Amino acid sequence: MFEVAELGHKVSKQEYQEQVPDLRVHLLDAQWELSKLDFPVIVLISGVDGAGKGATVGLLNEWLDPRYVRTFAFGKPTDEE
Repeated sequence: MFEVAELGHKVSKQEYQEQVPDLRVHLLDAQWELSKLDFPVIVLISGVDGAGKGATVGLLNEWLDPRYVRTFAFGKPTDEE
């Protein structure tokens, strides 16, 4: 289910642009398959300030079918959190 991230792997901007259409199709296919399940799926994105969380969420909201997405934002964590 979970995969290990390959640190240090870089993709050129051109290679990224070439892969985006196929990646988007695969993401939409996965979303459609997950929407048929009898349980919800939660994607939690967390990280340090300036890590690109907002850009990532924005891109996912742009690419995914909005009929099956709900996005929630939470404030800064408390000292206890």
